[in-house]
Amino acid sequence: MSVAKGSGTSLAVSTGARYGSEAVSLSVSGLPNGVAATFSRSTVASGQASTLYLTAANSAALGAFAVTVTGTAASGTHSATFSLTVTPPGASGAGVTNGGFESGDLTGWTASGVNSVIVSGAHSATYAAVLGSTAPTNGDSSLSQTFIAPPSAAELSFWYEIHCQSAGYDWATATLRDNTLGLTATILPKTCTNTGQWSNLSIPVVSRHSYTLTFTNHDDAYPGDAAYTLFDDVAFQNPGGVSPVTPVWNQIGAPEPPDATPPAKPRYRGTAIRRPLAYSPAMFSPTNAAGSSHSVNITLIITGVSVSISNIPANAVYGGSFTPAFNYTGDGITSVTSGTPGACTVSGSVVSFVGLGTCTLTAHATAGTRSPAVDGAPQSFTISQATTTISINNVPGSAVYGGSFTPTFAYTGDGATSVTSITSSCTVSGGVVSFAGTGTCTLTAHAAAGTNYKAVDGAPQSFSIGQATTTISVSNVPASAVYGGSFTPTFAYTGNGATSVTSSTCTVSGGVVSFPGVGTCTLTAHAAAGTNYKAVDGALQSFGIGQA
Repeated sequence: MSVAKGSGTSLAVSTGARYGSEAVSLSVSGLPNGVAATFSRSTVASGQASTLYLTAANSAALGAFAVTVTGTAASGTHSATFSLTVTPPGASGAGVTNGGFESGDLTGWTASGVNSVIVSGAHSATYAAVLGSTAPTNGDSSLSQTFIAPPSAAELSFWYEIHCQSAGYDWATATLRDNTLGLTATILPKTCTNTGQWSNLSIPVVSRHSYTLTFTNHDDAYPGDAAYTLFDDVAFQNPGGVSPVTPVWNQIGAPEPPDATPPAKPRYRGTAIRRPLAYSPAMFSPTNAAGSSHSVNITLIITGVSVSISNIPANAVYGGSFTPAFNYTGDGITSVTSGTPGACTVSGSVVSFVGLGTCTLTAHATAGTRSPAVDGAPQSFTISQATTTISINNVPGSAVYGGSFTPTFAYTGDGATSVTSITSSCTVSGGVVSFAGTGTCTLTAHAAAGTNYKAVDGAPQSFSIGQATTTISVSNVPASAVYGGSFTPTFAYTGNGATSVTSSTCTVSGGVVSFPGVGTCTLTAHAAAGTNYKAVDGALQSFGIGQA
């Protein structure tokens, strides 16, 4: 458990008895400097409980400390140890959490017994807390909260509506503990009314003091005679409302006063007659019969336990995950569940972001050795589209003029992909990149926004387009050449270089081939390198020259 400097907390201490009852003296050791401890009852009969109140001064030492509670009785000594963490002081005063219960639950409050939140009949707004039930319940049901009075606070106010018919048997009550001064006061004495009307009570407070407010409803479970109480609008206020009650403060650990005297006459319910139990000191007297055997066990129960996720993501995106950490002072096992499985799921201890929108998580803790099971309030955050990357993963390694390719992409996402060119040497049409000139081709990959991923532009990617290789040949070689004749070659050639022809047997002048003798004429076509094509030499081509 933890306590902030300048505030207080509490711990329930229960004792167990075997083979009889004896007086148990309670003590505490291992407290850090600046932390004071008092018991609501420093001596109890075995089997009874006490409350340990811890108050940390502003000078208290920070850190974690092992604190031991010891019970000493005639039969022996037993102890239990818990961890106390002293934390830095909080803000100047956060006030009451969920004082109007408008969260629709008991968030911020520590509850025991039978309790619920109603959605009609509240003092104001929509919700109010209910202790007890319209059906009889057995014993005490309570709500409590520890808070720091804000700097401007002068009074603590709350509203209550009691439904009780049997005074002395059933009642509602409220206490306020000043943890800073180690004082406690009963601000609503045990009261049984059935007017069906809301009543207001306000109490003077000291700003920046730590207080613990506890509401209790007691029902003795008599058939047909349920007792329950509504509470609402717990808040700090400035003076000016209902005249405040002046509490009678008692030092924590002082003997508690006896219960109010019950009705003089028994109440009749059908044929049954019951009388309330009066407080008797003898009820708490130790028993030390000769030869009897006693054993006392000490159990610590952490009160005011709450649990919440301390590392809710601020910038969650689709496809991500996180492992929750918890604000939790108990000794149970923590876990988390998702109320929005379409946006986030939980597996093991990891929360995964599986969709866009609001992810709502609830922290839980099982009952431990010294703390009850507890469920946190729902905590929500937004999951946004993921940022991804894109690139072309088949950029050509040896592109040449006149060629083309269809890009494929290295891309994790669900948007439509495309590519654009920022150089004239390559063009894009219908998803195909064509090599329109030699030089550098620079392309950029794109992906439009999809369901779960943002739009993205890739980095420019460049490659070289080289000259194309082509072929050339003389396309009009003479079929019946004779001595003294000539012809002008034409060429079968795809390219943009200058064409020419050479011969080792005929003569070539100005692009004209002349037949200077009878025999075989062998020609070779050529093309010089152009803008987009390499130089090329054709194969030897021969024909015969006959007599004229």
